Amino acid sequence: MKKLFVMILALVCVTSISFAQKSKATKTKATAKVTVPQLVKDAYAANYPESTTAVWAKTSVGNYMVTQELENGEKQTIEYNGNGDIMNSRTLYKNDLVPEKVVAGIQAKYSGSIIEEANRVELPGIAPYYAVKIKLADGIKQKQLYVSEQGLVSL
Repeated sequence: MKKLFVMILALVCVTSISFAQKSKATKTKATAKVTVPQLVKDAYAANYPESTTAVWAKTSVGNYMVTQELENGEKQTIEYNGNGDIMNSRTLYKNDLVPEKVVAGIQAKYSGSIIEEANRVELPGIAPYYAVKIKLADGIKQKQLYVSEQGLVSL
């Protein structure tokens, strides 16, 4: 069990480092219209054939980012490279839709805390996890946590 926790913690650390490095690179340009390659459009349509809320942008590294609202009101952002491969995906969850195992894991470690924001992060080759911002029970301090789908919490 310790080895599993250490492996997940290491994975989260590596992932958070990669997000820290990409944060400047994924900022989008404020352009009027983005021309999205057909390969990227086809890849998106294959995964989300019913989507009607897609808004496209181009990142500063040349990837294509689509933001859409899902049926349950969640907001999802997916980044594709020029070949139509998904580079990463983030889904902003409404607080009442955060999976029970994630909430239970947080409450076990930070009893009385309140989830302020929860994003499900998906990266190729890495198990999905949740980046969660909580307000501690004292009502003042905040923490950023990374939580596995099984409810294991790390900082």
